[in-house]
Amino acid sequence: MATTGARTPQFSQKQPGGAFAYADIRRHPAAVFFVDSTNSAASDSAGFGQNPDLPCATIDYAIGLCTDSVGDVIYVLPGHTETLTAAGDLDVDVIGITIRGLGEGALQPVISFGTINSVDMDVDAASCTFENLNFQAAVADILIAIDINCADTTFRNCRFTQTAATFNAIIWLQDHATLSPRITVEYCEASAYDASNTHFINLSGTGGGHIIRNNVLIGDWGTVCIGGAGEQPYVQITDNYIHNIATTADSGIGLAAATTGVVMRNLVGIALAGNATTGIVCAGCHACENYVVDTGDRQGVLDPVTTA
Repeated sequence: MATTGARTPQFSQKQPGGAFAYADIRRHPAAVFFVDSTNSAASDSAGFGQNPDLPCATIDYAIGLCTDSVGDVIYVLPGHTETLTAAGDLDVDVIGITIRGLGEGALQPVISFGTINSVDMDVDAASCTFENLNFQAAVADILIAIDINCADTTFRNCRFTQTAATFNAIIWLQDHATLSPRITVEYCEASAYDASNTHFINLSGTGGGHIIRNNVLIGDWGTVCIGGAGEQPYVQITDNYIHNIATTADSGIGLAAATTGVVMRNLVGIALAGNATTGIVCAGCHACENYVVDTGDRQGVLDPVTTA
């Protein structure tokens, strides 16, 4: 009789040029690569990346070592900084990879955006996940920081920040017209104070199935923090905390009238006095237990209001 009760998800893993290790198959189903710009031995050349002592110097190079659709993982080590200075400097074009940052606070790995009026980072392959990374604006008025052109992209436990008060991404995350269904953004934080900003997440397409939950988003977005003109089927926007200092109606969550899904338990603060009832607009969705406050409010306004 097989002793299945004694089995665990741990398995031995050895890849050419890499260290022998035991790993959890649920998080490391295939190859593992390492990136660390702070390591003097780091190099974007053959033979590097499979050992944390001999890492790649950039995430972009490590992506090129990965294989489509097998679940490769790239670990970005504490203190790493990746500086993007040209359009498409970081192109995530291998299906099913995870880019996972290690380190907390000031040691959380940074992807620094330094191109004006351009898309610095493209997500062009499906089913990719980004975890524990600090996406950081290092120049003024980045048109679109991250352009998502594929299905099933996830940002988890990431930060979206800026290095100076006037450095900003006008749009941090942009979906493609039809090619980017099922974007997930969860447990993320944004700090984005600049009057030129329009969106944190611009839902301009029709992909649908997006999950945006448990985020803390603080900034100045003149159009809307979460939303856009795209008619999105079956969205889930739940349990977000949004503070938007833009004096614009509908500036918390604003979805096209034909968008469907659920918008529930979001707490939204906007700066436009007397307009607490327009901080969330989602006519085509089921909405429940959302609260909106504007200047001077303390209790908040239930949105939608109770009906008998």
